[in-house]
Amino acid sequence: MSFIIGIIWGIISALLIFVSTKYYIPRLSQHSNVKTEDNKGEIIRINKIVIIVLIVLFSGICGCFTSENATSVINITRIAIAFFVLLLVAQTDYTYMIIPNLCSEILLAAGIMSILAELIFHRDNVAAWTLNCILSALVTLIILMLMNKLTKGGIGLGDVKIFSSLSFLCGLRCVFATLMMALIICALVSIVLILFKKKTMKDALPLGPFIYFGYGISIILAII
Repeated sequence: MSFIIGIIWGIISALLIFVSTKYYIPRLSQHSNVKTEDNKGEIIRINKIVIIVLIVLFSGICGCFTSENATSVINITRIAIAFFVLLLVAQTDYTYMIIPNLCSEILLAAGIMSILAELIFHRDNVAAWTLNCILSALVTLIILMLMNKLTKGGIGLGDVKIFSSLSFLCGLRCVFATLMMALIICALVSIVLILFKKKTMKDALPLGPFIYFGYGISIILAII
């Protein structure tokens, strides 16, 4: 069963990449602050087919681990929605260094739907889960807004919104596990890029791709 779930996740990821690349992401180029050529988000120019294959494989692995570790259908659905939304976040932030509000809105809507699902199937836990969702989102929002001020925009407002909405859907533990993994991966990549003189200390990296992989690694390690 886990293998089948993994295949489904891989197929969904491939379809999402195709649809978003062909139809959604080009529309973002119409944004006033977005450049279609020589944009800042293109850190390393790698063969697109190789990237897609790696992402599909990574998605399949995450799907397998989710199937093994998740405790209910609601949890599997919650984790899956966040995973695919963060894949879109990775694409848009990598390409144009922006995180669309649509991604945060989808996570918030999914959070509301998960509360309704808890109300229908697990009435005893719905009050506690609803309170957890709201408090998690508020705590994440406050902490990341402080980080935004302290880092002078190093943690962007788009990152703040996506993490806050992710916290509303998946909880505080998920967010801080994902953030920790994302920052570790980002630091390692930054060191490599600086050593190979591809980037300097002053250059900014889009956090979106690191959030996506940080979330996926957290799934594999069963932290989420």
